Amino acid sequence: MLKFKHADEITLTSIKPERKAVLAAGTAIMCAIFESLDIEVMEYSDGALREGVLYDMAGRLRHEDVRERTIGALMKRYHVDAKHASNVETSALFLLAQVKDSWELNDDEFHDMLCWSARTLEIGLDISHNRYHRHSAYLLQNCDLPGFSNTEQLLLAFLARSHRRKIPKEELKLLPDNKQLPYIKLCIILRIAVILHRSRSKARTPHISFQVDGQKLSLSFPREWLNHHPLTLADLETEAEHLKSLDYKLKFN
Repeated sequence: MLKFKHADEITLTSIKPERKAVLAAGTAIMCAIFESLDIEVMEYSDGALREGVLYDMAGRLRHEDVRERTIGALMKRYHVDAKHASNVETSALFLLAQVKDSWELNDDEFHDMLCWSARTLEIGLDISHNRYHRHSAYLLQNCDLPGFSNTEQLLLAFLARSHRRKIPKEELKLLPDNKQLPYIKLCIILRIAVILHRSRSKARTPHISFQVDGQKLSLSFPREWLNHHPLTLADLETEAEHLKSLDYKLKFN
């Protein structure tokens, strides 16, 4: 290649004309990578981005969603408490089943995103316990997550960031317009599920009735259950205050 004085003079038959201008730069970068990382051999692959997309789509049709493997790998990498995540996921899906018609959350997308968010809420704990929800959100938005689009990563990050403490209105506004309403509803479901498992107790969660009428929410617990779980009651009272900022009214008994 050094024999050519200009990129336009490159006559290598294996190089397409539109590639000539970037061949020298690409070769320099490749040489630097080999040298810096002490790479001795690199194998060539015929696959490209479009093959990856087709592979992903084919997998979803066969119910072999690559995103499931991605979430599993993420949980393992960041040492997620799988049992606790499963409990939160189960409760979240139980609550979703009761309100999905009223809240128009019947699309498979909402079911899947609720599951994946429940499993990855606590990945930020591997960085720091303090404000771990922020760390979880950062990782979900910025890690390479095979199978997930940039928008999907943004939505997962929002759910992780918003599953505890105050709900960030400014970050809600960053979501696509058609996603803001359904994802604030998913966020509420997730927050309640997290509260129900605040103690990480092995005890079975009681049957809870969850009803919604627009922005009015009602949770019904078995008789005297809340009196025997004062910390959960206190968390629900705090949650009611947080939801007021979004004009949602939460009642429980």
